Amino acid sequence: TSISAEVKGRKLSIVNWSTLWSQPQLKHKLLDPLQGLSLRVSPDGVVADLEFAAEETAQRALRICRMAEVQAVQSAGPASGLLYAGQSILQASSTTATDP
Repeated sequence: TSISAEVKGRKLSIVNWSTLWSQPQLKHKLLDPLQGLSLRVSPDGVVADLEFAAEETAQRALRICRMAEVQAVQSAGPASGLLYAGQSILQASSTTATDP
């Protein structure tokens, strides 16, 4: 199951987020440090929406997600299946983990 993430205004939506994170991890490692306003998970558990005070903060959260994804892929190694055909499993935006 591939993960995708995108920012719309002040909201970061992560599809299939539970592939890499638990709900407490999203809250304590992403929402709280960035002073996020809310975390909502869809009834089916597929989509997590994190709302922030500013769009810039939501973009920063997206970059942090990308960095976490890269670290997970590197620590798991190529046999883990986390890297699909050499592509990032977070593909929704052109922002990469190397952006400032």
